[in-house]
Amino acid sequence: VVWICSFALDQNADIGPQLGQGLEDCPFALALKSAGQVILLVDSKVEPLDRSWCAFELYLSYKTQKKLNVWAAEMTDELWDAVRKKARSVDL
Repeated sequence: VVWICSFALDQNADIGPQLGQGLEDCPFALALKSAGQVILLVDSKVEPLDRSWCAFELYLSYKTQKKLNVWAAEMTDELWDAVRKKARSVDL
């Protein structure tokens, strides 16, 4: 089963009511907690790591000890270096 938050939740609506009482109880967190692993799809600019929800989901992945797979259309050594560099700069 694959759960993609941008398809499952209306990204243009007020999602406040869907977030529940706390971030760890929101649909993003509940789906991630029940997942066996997490896939992070990156582009050449590694932009997902600039998005707060992506950073939150990575934090939950780490906290719940999920296997993290990093994928790209073409994963090169340079892109992998960019992922590591950007990941180190994320302030959680």
